[in-house]
Amino acid sequence: MSAKELVEKGEVRVIAPLVNIHEKEKEITVEAEMPGLAKENLSIQIEGEVLTFSGRQKEGVPEGYHALYRERFPSEYRRSFVLSSEIDREGIRALYENGVLNLTLPKVEKARPKIIKIN
Repeated sequence: MSAKELVEKGEVRVIAPLVNIHEKEKEITVEAEMPGLAKENLSIQIEGEVLTFSGRQKEGVPEGYHALYRERFPSEYRRSFVLSSEIDREGIRALYENGVLNLTLPKVEKARPKIIKIN
């Protein structure tokens, strides 16, 4: 089904945003590209062991105008990840700037490497 047919039916296409995931000693970071999405239309939630972020772009035709030609259609971004027990769910932080969502997932203390001093 084409994007135009989806819009005519009132449906939107779902896009899995491209992500980069990095790990440090004390945290994991997730960077997700979601261009054209307003911060107000972004949602992040944890349900059970699953972290999901999503957002829906609004219709692109300004009020009072009629589209003569369209290649861009409303779409929804959605991506989910299963969280390990190493993640401190209460400490998760999110920042959204310039179309990129940055999530910081801190590790719980027991999951961090422990260095043992040799005497």
